[in-house]
This record gives sequence, C-alpha cells and structure tokens, in this order.
Amino acid sequence: TASDSSPVVPKDELSSEAPQAGRKINKTHISTLNLSNIQVRQEPGDGLYNYASDSKGAKILAANKEAKGASSILNRDKDKYLRTPCSAENKYFDLELSEETLIISIAIANHEFYSSTVRQFELWGSLVYPTEEWVFLGMFEAENIRTMQMFKLNEPKWVRYLRTRMLNHYGSDFYCTL
Repeated sequence: TASDSSPVVPKDELSSEAPQAGRKINKTHISTLNLSNIQVRQEPGDGLYNYASDSKGAKILAANKEAKGASSILNRDKDKYLRTPCSAENKYFDLELSEETLIISIAIANHEFYSSTVRQFELWGSLVYPTEEWVFLGMFEAENIRTMQMFKLNEPKWVRYLRTRMLNHYGSDFYCTL
C-alpha cells in the first residue's frame, strides 16, 4: 500500500495569517504547520488529511502496462498493493488527488514481505491532465523497511495530478510492490 498522505492545503483554505497561540481552530480540523504560516488540513482525531485516498475521491489514471492493482495504493488495506515486475522498463503511476493542493510532503509504504521494495523514485506534478509538461517535485530515496515513510519536498508546489516513477529497488524478488 502507498499513501500520498500529504500535508497539503486546498487553495481555498489558505490563510495569510496563522492562528494565534491558544486560539481555537474551526471545525474543519486545520492546524498550523511551521512553514510560512501555511495551514494544514487535519482529519478528525488530528491525523493528516489524505488527498490520495479513494474515500476522498482520488483516482489512478494510468500506470505502466505490467502493473497490477494500481488502485490499491489509494486505500490503507495493507493486504492490497500495486505490484509490477521489477524488470519493467518504465515503472510509474499517475494519480489524481481529490482536489488541487499544495504538496508539502508525501508518504509511501510497502508492507508485502515477499517482494522487492522501491529504493529511489521521482515525483512529478501538474495542475492539468493529460499533460506533456510535468513539473519535477523531487527525487527521493526510501529505506529498505516495511513501514510508512514520509518525504518532504524541497519546495511545496500546487498540483492536482502526480506522477510517481520508480527508478530502482532493494532486493531481488520478481515483483516490486507499493
């Protein structure tokens, strides 16, 4: 399973000023992140709002032809996952977030023990889809672990669509999963 569970903010919820210390925040569950007064939407119970969740309306739009179960990355079921042969030339998936958001960080996870784990991946974004003009958001290196990992973008960007390219992997199993 992967979750682009991102501290992200829809454009209509940005505020030019952060709430003052001790001031209650309204019921939309937004809290302040120490990033130039940007407010981050929270789930009830203080979890990060997941704009890449199928329950919020996110969708997989495309993936490499060898990939199976790509839509599984949109939910938290650890027994379902995207799998693609590690030998596939161009391992990627395109994701439509539930709304246009300012991406600050992303999270990925691989809970499948009998597979190889993504090592390096690139993240690209766009406000329109389909597009030939993806904006490079960063290249990241994951650890060889079976838990969720967070990756912070060097520069937050407004996007609605994400392309994730898996560049290489840990292990020698046939499938790479996410």
